[in-house]
Amino acid sequence: MSLPVDSSFPGTLGPPGFDGMPDVAFLDAQGVVRQASTRFAEVFGSTPADIVGKNFAGLFHEDSQLVLRRQCRLLLAMEDGGFCVDALIRRQAGDRTRVKVGVFGFRGVLVVGVRPAPPHALSELDAKILEAVARGETAVRIAARIFLSKQGVNYHIGGLLRRFKAVNRAALVSKAYHAGVLDSRSWPPRVADLS
Repeated sequence: MSLPVDSSFPGTLGPPGFDGMPDVAFLDAQGVVRQASTRFAEVFGSTPADIVGKNFAGLFHEDSQLVLRRQCRLLLAMEDGGFCVDALIRRQAGDRTRVKVGVFGFRGVLVVGVRPAPPHALSELDAKILEAVARGETAVRIAARIFLSKQGVNYHIGGLLRRFKAVNRAALVSKAYHAGVLDSRSWPPRVADLS
C-alpha cells in the first residue's frame, strides 16, 4: 500500500518503509497533515487518504484542540524540540478516546506520534472522592458522606494528586478534566465513562 503524499509539500518526508512505522504523521508549518501512516490513521478510525490535507488539531475533541494548537505554534517558533500531552480524539457524538500525543519539530516540519493513553484507572472510591473534590467539598464533608475517616479521604486525595501529578486540588480537577477523566459536559462533576 503506497502512502499518499500532498504534491505541494516539499519532498517525501517519510523514510523507505514509512507506512510500517507505528502511529506517525508529518505536519507542515500550518499544522496540516501532509503524510500519515496507516496505523496513525487507524487511531482516528480513518485511512491515510482521509487524514492527509486535514488540520491536525481538528482531528481532536474540542477540549484538546486549543492546547495542541498552542503547543505546536510554540514548537514551530523554537524550530526544534518536542512535547507530549494527553488528548481526546474527536469521534462520533459522545465517543471519546484518550490518547498520548508526542510532537517533535525540526526546521518547520512536525512529526507526530499518537498512542492510546494508559487509563487513569480509578477505583469506585477514588472516583467518588475526585467528583467530590471537583464540587469543592472538604475532606470532612467527603468523609461523612462516604463513611471514611478524614485521614482516609486525605490519603486518597494524596494518591490522586500523585497520579495526576498535581500540586493542589485545583490543579487535580483541572488535570482530570483535561485528561478526560471528568466529563466536561456534566454538572455536578462526574467521572467520564470512557469504556
